[in-house]
Amino acid sequence: MSDASDATPESHDADRLAAVDIALARSRAAPRSERDLSGTVLAERYEILERIGAGGMGEVYRARHRDLPKQVAIKVLGQEFTSRPEPIERFLNEARASSLIRHENIVDITDFGHDDAGLPFFVMELLEGESLRATIEREAPMPWARVRAIM
Repeated sequence: MSDASDATPESHDADRLAAVDIALARSRAAPRSERDLSGTVLAERYEILERIGAGGMGEVYRARHRDLPKQVAIKVLGQEFTSRPEPIERFLNEARASSLIRHENIVDITDFGHDDAGLPFFVMELLEGESLRATIEREAPMPWARVRAIM
């Protein structure tokens, strides 16, 4: 990564692109949980409809709030991280921090906590469409203008 004293807009873009590349590599190498919560009810109010993704720390599900006519995305901490307090706190801190950000490129966090069994989760707006990973895999190598538009 470049030093802040010699930073230019281009070097900041290169740093951001490198961070995206590292994150994608880590997510590909992350262990995948065999757990599937589809068909269950989380925290007595979210009906889990289907698993729609997985990342380095957990799974993401499409769900429906039982009392509101709204579908949401729910991120649940992976089982391999639930036995230690540090990953749980980091996961919930991600939800707290994200809930404070209001930006068109950041999903809105609407709820978070633990279910009755102690499973940490957070609820966010459901975005339809293709994942960043799928876009990169389909369009690679991307022209620089396309990369800048995504970032």
